[in-house]
Amino acid sequence: MGNTRDIHGYRKIPKTKKDLKSHLIMVRVSEHEKASFKQKAIDSGVSVPELLRACAHHRKLYSTLDSQAILNLLKVNADLGRLGGLLKLWLTSPEKNPLNHGAHTLLSDIRSTQNHLKQLILSL
Repeated sequence: MGNTRDIHGYRKIPKTKKDLKSHLIMVRVSEHEKASFKQKAIDSGVSVPELLRACAHHRKLYSTLDSQAILNLLKVNADLGRLGGLLKLWLTSPEKNPLNHGAHTLLSDIRSTQNHLKQLILSL
């Protein structure tokens, strides 16, 4: 059987004649409301009619901006992992770096990256 979910995770309903979108509902809105609907639709990656249908049926739409923020957080997290691996290497092989002066710089970089991650999380 085929995929039973749409791109937003909602269950697909088989199309029948009565499910075809052939009726038009006209609603007057202000210029500000129209711009707001359009921007929210763009942020969610759907059309304005799909946005309004989702609102009317109390369906949650996920913002594409949230997906981008999550991707940024994953990249920062990967940077932290790499820095942690370098620090571990530095600390476990003192013969390669007898002065260990670079470890302090590395710790500073890790702290900086952690702060960047915190700022990204707080901006969500």
